[in-house]
Amino acid sequence: AMHDYPRGLAVDSQGYAYVLLRRSSGRYLAKIDPNGNQLWFKKVKGDAYPVDNSQLEISPVGHLVIVGVEEGHYFIAYYDTAGNLIIYLKKYDRETIFIHDVTVAANGKIYITGSNACDSGSHCSFLDVYHSNFNPVGSINFESELTQDLTVDSSGNIFVTSIKWFD
Repeated sequence: AMHDYPRGLAVDSQGYAYVLLRRSSGRYLAKIDPNGNQLWFKKVKGDAYPVDNSQLEISPVGHLVIVGVEEGHYFIAYYDTAGNLIIYLKKYDRETIFIHDVTVAANGKIYITGSNACDSGSHCSFLDVYHSNFNPVGSINFESELTQDLTVDSSGNIFVTSIKWFD
């Protein structure tokens, strides 16, 4: 039996919904019109990692931004509203276990929180920031914290929630 596991949902300014799904055969993206009709359903780049925790966001210019984990590293992908791949980047220099959240600010910068294993054996997390062309802006690592949700206000201030781990 085939099962769909929803991994992301975003709605654009025109009321179209985009749904990111995982199946055993890979990741899929669907576009639904405001009346609930499926317009298309496409396989997107990247295999379905055993624990797929991909995130979906819409950029200010209307691109679909997917961030997920594949083979222990995270990737960022831009798709247009027809489901066509525009650009794909795999981040090989950061081992990643989970992607917790992605936000695309009004200026187009991409903010990603995720977690990975630390040398100390504790939980570690990160906040990575990219320009809209995927060039890195900066990164912050959090020891013994598990980042969760994030948001960026209109002034560019970043707010991140996290769980603090105590030994």
